[in-house]
Amino acid sequence: MQVPEHRPKKSLGQSFLINEHYAEIEAAHAAGKTVLEIGAGSGMLTGKLCEVAKKVIAVEIDATLYNELKRRIKADNLKLINGDFFSISAEDLELKHIDIVIANIPYSLSSKTIEFLSENNLQAVLCLQKGVCRAYACKARNTQLFKAKRYVAA
Repeated sequence: MQVPEHRPKKSLGQSFLINEHYAEIEAAHAAGKTVLEIGAGSGMLTGKLCEVAKKVIAVEIDATLYNELKRRIKADNLKLINGDFFSISAEDLELKHIDIVIANIPYSLSSKTIEFLSENNLQAVLCLQKGVCRAYACKARNTQLFKAKRYVAA
């Protein structure tokens, strides 16, 4: 379910999930839940989430990808938002109703995302780059990072 001929934009920290097996593993955590997906990207995970979740709120900053996803994924349980995740209101993200956040986070936004999850006491399944996980594991003595470490599984 890849967006045809769309190259990741380094300026947005984009990297796309291309392994359907990983999308299925991540989506399994969404069964019957209201899910927030940060960075819908090519839509591979979004499509799998829509198959099993009660509701999916997917955010995509890239207008080209957003428009392509809107055209391709027709699911009654999908609310697709175009914008910068960190600039969208809690009300628009429906944070009070979110059961779990599921996302594949770019390296450059890992710390900010984990901090957001911690501040909002949100359960999450995150796919992070190995370097991010190692950095958190090495800095576990730092109190701020220790708080975020509980969200990271290496």
